[in-house]
Amino acid sequence: MVRGAYDDLVFSPDGKYLYYSDRADAATNHRSLYRRPVEGGPVEKIVNDFPHGSGKITFSPYDEKFAFIRQDEKVGLGTLVIANLDGTQEESIITRKEPDYFPTQSRGASWSPDGKHIVYVGVNAADGSARIFEVDLESLTEKPLTSLKWNDLIGDLTWLPDSSGILFIAGNTSISNAIWRVTYPAGQLEQITNDLNNYYLLSVAGDSNTLVTIQRTRDLALWIAPDSDANRARAIQESSPGRS
Repeated sequence: MVRGAYDDLVFSPDGKYLYYSDRADAATNHRSLYRRPVEGGPVEKIVNDFPHGSGKITFSPYDEKFAFIRQDEKVGLGTLVIANLDGTQEESIITRKEPDYFPTQSRGASWSPDGKHIVYVGVNAADGSARIFEVDLESLTEKPLTSLKWNDLIGDLTWLPDSSGILFIAGNTSISNAIWRVTYPAGQLEQITNDLNNYYLLSVAGDSNTLVTIQRTRDLALWIAPDSDANRARAIQESSPGRS
């Protein structure tokens, strides 16, 4: 078993490779992108410069290519990059220079099922809010997918396989987030979950009717300490967000 600081694991569309990022240099925390054959074989370093915060890669449904967001925090530059599956022939599609930027917490972009668009989260200095943007890969024009803006974390953009919309996770309250759906191309918003839990990562089944996610809960309790004596403190109510 090879040990490392793996992140952003994803299978290739044909299921033959596992792609992941790992520290290439523990001293500098420099990260690279690798791929490993599922049935065994040598590991390949396919992208040398894959900084922390670049997020997961997303695959083209037709061409043998993938896309990712390269974050260069030293110069405040983010770039949406397309490359061949072996990491060769990189092509810069869209760049954002501070004060405009791609939020590192958004965890990457998502390639549309028809292969014509890529969606991602961006922040423009003009209003400082996070939005979902799409880029047309033929004209390389960028536009907001919806007029809605978010002040909190938004990420894990995931196209529905039937192209009817995009699922994502965004803030719901000051202590929780929710799963949302924005229709495509109309841009209408629908809240899928409505509780006080937190969600992380999304994957959608091929029928567009089922999703899997990680749900995080916090255990909360209200305590009372008679005469301010911590040794006599006792819980008078215990609950978790989403339960009462």
